[in-house]
Amino acid sequence: MVVAKQHDKSIAFELGISLWLKCATTIFLLDSVILLVRSLVGVQKWILGLPATKMAIVSLVLLFFCGLLQVAFCFFSKTNLALFLYWLLRYLKGPISVFSLLGLVYLLTIRTPLFSLEFGVSLASLFFLFLIGFLTKPIERERFPFPEMERLFTPIKIWTKKLNSIPSWILSLAVALLPVLIVCCVIYLWLHAQLSDYRPYSFWNDETSYWMSVRAFSHAGFNVGYNAPNELIARAEFNHYGVGSTLYYYLYGSIGRLVGWTPELPLLINFAILPLAILAFACFTRLNAVQIFFTGLVTTITWPVLLYLPMTTTETLNQVIGIILSSIFFVLLTRREKVSPGTRVAFIFFMYFATLIRLSWGLMLVPVLFYSLGGMVFFRSFFSIFMGLGLYVSAVFITGYLVPPMNNSIFSNLKASFVSGPQVLLQAMWGQVEAMFSIKQLSPNSAVMFQIFAIVGWNLVRLARQIRLKVSWASIVQSRAVFEIYNMSMLVIAGFMFYLQMGFSRTFAPSMMVVYLLQVAKKDYKFLGTFLAINVMFFSSYMTFPWGEEDPQVIKMDFTAKFPQLASSQAKIEKLVVYDPAARNSWCNTLLIPLDFYDYRVTVIPPGIGISCIHNPVDIKFPIKSNYLLLNPVTYAALSDKSNLVLLDSLPIGDLYRNLDSGCGLSK
Repeated sequence: MVVAKQHDKSIAFELGISLWLKCATTIFLLDSVILLVRSLVGVQKWILGLPATKMAIVSLVLLFFCGLLQVAFCFFSKTNLALFLYWLLRYLKGPISVFSLLGLVYLLTIRTPLFSLEFGVSLASLFFLFLIGFLTKPIERERFPFPEMERLFTPIKIWTKKLNSIPSWILSLAVALLPVLIVCCVIYLWLHAQLSDYRPYSFWNDETSYWMSVRAFSHAGFNVGYNAPNELIARAEFNHYGVGSTLYYYLYGSIGRLVGWTPELPLLINFAILPLAILAFACFTRLNAVQIFFTGLVTTITWPVLLYLPMTTTETLNQVIGIILSSIFFVLLTRREKVSPGTRVAFIFFMYFATLIRLSWGLMLVPVLFYSLGGMVFFRSFFSIFMGLGLYVSAVFITGYLVPPMNNSIFSNLKASFVSGPQVLLQAMWGQVEAMFSIKQLSPNSAVMFQIFAIVGWNLVRLARQIRLKVSWASIVQSRAVFEIYNMSMLVIAGFMFYLQMGFSRTFAPSMMVVYLLQVAKKDYKFLGTFLAINVMFFSSYMTFPWGEEDPQVIKMDFTAKFPQLASSQAKIEKLVVYDPAARNSWCNTLLIPLDFYDYRVTVIPPGIGISCIHNPVDIKFPIKSNYLLLNPVTYAALSDKSNLVLLDSLPIGDLYRNLDSGCGLSK
């Protein structure tokens, strides 16, 4: 007991349990009692968006915890229980602040009346919980208030020792293959399907478009029909592929040309490159067993990794880029002086290549250049900004040259800002914010935004600590805190200006993984654990939220949907729509369809036949150039007056026409 008192004075009660902390726990206790009473009285009412029965359970848990704190701090403040609870508050102050802020965001988002008792009580509880986390002094885990507490962590030490006894290459391989194993279990055990059953049969036409383009490149390379909306083509005459990342089509399609095309090939490529990237990260950063374990948590609890692995999209490729960038920035942030000039140039080239795949990666050009250049901080900053902007502009022009001038939010907003001024971008940002919170419900996209702001706030605290310790300006600028503040801040600004906020959860995930994996490499488990816990809390939202329903539903439909009419339609189409590699022009190998036909129906179109979809018949320029058309009666009525169309056959999936104005011969 004497030892415990010595520990009390030296560690746990350096300043004592302050009066404000006792008051905060008292108010928190009273709020819990009020919420419990309200939930028990109003059985049929909804409180905080939860059923009253569930709210009663939550209130009971809060009441027990707050009562324990109240009794320990106010009546038994010198006992081991009070010491333990006070130590726990100090050690978990960061996560407590983050989760209380998340609760405040949720409270302001849901439909609870602003001036209701539920709102006031919940607001007070969350506010004082935030104060507890924010004002409590931090403490390291290794500093225990009494020796007996060390025994509580003995199982963790034993588990860590056993984990470290396993060869790192075995752990790395297991963690690398874990996402693929989970996805295969979902396909084979939950859906009772096989990989060979995969087709892009869902309602998400983005995936259908990617799959069709990869298949076309696998069979015919650049010699295909036009794949673009409203018969608009890119300025690059050699590229007949539509919006999105053309490099993605080339990369995956080249593999298809090399090994042969099968419908599930894009998924097999995903299954190969993701584990390879995880293995490379583990080897490159020389992770120990615990770090490898947390790497596995990052790649499985970051839900977009699992959700898009069994789909034909660019997301897995961009996640792989994020994992590789984590290795690059770890090296540049920790041992930049030891990196050879040739390796630094390779890092810059890789960053530029990533920018051509997704323009948002161009935000990373500045930090890669900054950490790769030598010399004084001021000149490095100037040249990295100047060169980074130059490289980014060139990437924008190259991308604009390769893709058709339509259906790209980045180019549309940029063009509008040049014509009408920068207020267009500000209006776009405000519209995105309104759209995110107008639904009165937390979504995966708002969860990602909260995590980003929490990461920025966390690093601002670290930055303030460095300034208070009088760390040199050069060291501060080159610190991980500044890098993560830049990474997240620029991502948010660019995202709200140019991206559609309904896709933030998937498009921001690769950049978030850079932050997560840097925490793994730096053993910052408390920081990492907080945000992985938020991901776990939003698991249901990722799986059921209306804007995100394409994720689990797409997977299910891609492997289990059946369309009996496709077989008969495909047999007829293969006779009427024939790919001609020696066609006089690529429009002879192009099929025009309405946008709502861009789904499972187009999978029966022969490879090499380009698909041009009509976003709006008003925007179509006449005469129509496509040789074939697959139309519904409404679209036919809109086009027939100004076109010379001949009905080839009425199929279960639509009416097939030939365009006599195309100048192409009839298919035999």
